[in-house]
Amino acid sequence: MLAFLVSIVYDEITRVPKAEHGKENRPMKNTFNDLPRLAQDFLKYQVEVLGHAENTAVSYANDLRVLYSYLAQRRGLTLAEIDGQGASLLEALTADELDGYVSFSADGSPLSASSRCRRVS
Repeated sequence: MLAFLVSIVYDEITRVPKAEHGKENRPMKNTFNDLPRLAQDFLKYQVEVLGHAENTAVSYANDLRVLYSYLAQRRGLTLAEIDGQGASLLEALTADELDGYVSFSADGSPLSASSRCRRVS
């Protein structure tokens, strides 16, 4: 099921952006170059296609940094190796890894309940 959802998201974020819901496309100021290409495309889609605020994309980017750091640490990979795996990295996530990520991201973090929910969504 997760692989199916990842493939839908990947298809959506790699298509050419166009204005939707009466909103004009607006280029994103932050390119998030420190994140894997898949994450950059997702964030660009959020702002330029869906019209979400760039602050929303910044919050998602911070959450993705934590996820990628966790996966790099757990799997013994560099961030460059993670970038090279693209969507297959997310398709291969296990329930144990997701559970571990929730614990990893909450350790000592004073996040609100809504931030914790966003982080794992």
